[in-house]
Amino acid sequence: MGKGASGSVIYIKSEEQFNELINAGKPVVIDFTATWCGPCQRIAPFFEELSGKYPSVTFVKVDVDEMDQISAGCGVRCMPTFMVYKDGSLQADGKLEGASPDALEQLVSKFA
Repeated sequence: MGKGASGSVIYIKSEEQFNELINAGKPVVIDFTATWCGPCQRIAPFFEELSGKYPSVTFVKVDVDEMDQISAGCGVRCMPTFMVYKDGSLQADGKLEGASPDALEQLVSKFA
């Protein structure tokens, strides 16, 4: 576990990449995060672990400082915020604010 874990988290580097992924047809779990956010850093290894455990779901990270237009467009108000998109739309009950590993796994498993 930890750095270099066998998960496959995609780091978003552009709005085009973000839009392509959320419209790809698979459920996408987005971690809106920031380097200065303590709870974000604490849950990051667990998010990475989940990406290995639920291969039917795409896991992505959006740095709210680097990609502020995406986080603003998604209405992110706190970090970490996790959202589940499919076919370009935020899913019903597809949002979690805060760094609870149990709640995060519950959210992911609901859409896997």
